Amino acid sequence: MIGLIPWPKSDRKKKRGRPYVYYHPIVILRCFVVRIRLRLDSNRALHDFLAMDYYYPYNRKVLKACGLTSLPDR
Repeated sequence: MIGLIPWPKSDRKKKRGRPYVYYHPIVILRCFVVRIRLRLDSNRALHDFLAMDYYYPYNRKVLKACGLTSLPDR
């Protein structure tokens, strides 16, 4: 279903300075679904959940299921 959405292509010209790092919209949508499923009320709560290794050992599996290779910056 997500593959049917026509995501816009980025036609931006190169600018000076540090380039912005954006995740693909599918990754953002997957993180949103995880946030709703786990009943987390904010993006910060999702970040804190993914940063915990001791309490939730399956958070690395959730990270990979979302399509992330490492914990993103808030």
